[in-house]
Amino acid sequence: MDILAHAVRLSPHMVAASRGELNPIEINQNNTSTISINQTYLKLIKPIFKKSCFDCHSNNVQYPWYYKIPIITDIIDSDIRKAKSHLDFSFDFPFKGHGNSVNDLNSIMDTIKNKTMPPNDYLFMHRDKKLRLKDKKIIYNWINNSLKLLTHNGAAN
Repeated sequence: MDILAHAVRLSPHMVAASRGELNPIEINQNNTSTISINQTYLKLIKPIFKKSCFDCHSNNVQYPWYYKIPIITDIIDSDIRKAKSHLDFSFDFPFKGHGNSVNDLNSIMDTIKNKTMPPNDYLFMHRDKKLRLKDKKIIYNWINNSLKLLTHNGAAN
């Protein structure tokens, strides 16, 4: 357990906020909605993202065997930096990404619908990372429910 969280009994989001790991706009959002969305994320969505997205969109990268080839190292490191600049799942929900949670969720939805993630060149070497239809439906439901919560409670700002 994080020492700061343990010492003052802060939630993981409050610890992240105190470290500047959350977007400032999201610190003031309706905390109940954010906590509810994150609880569902942790239970249902994070395992899917861990399998298909974390290698590029988080600090929890499982490097492939060919990573040690010098030119490949540079390409993979560049791809990861670029991916995390778009959306970073390292600190759970709310993510670091497009400025606010609504934009991040809409971006994830569009990306999955357009089949642009995971990218085909990545799937060529990692076929097991492809999102299954069942996983897509779970993600879509979570996003739709989350957007309703965020927009209903005025957290979309």
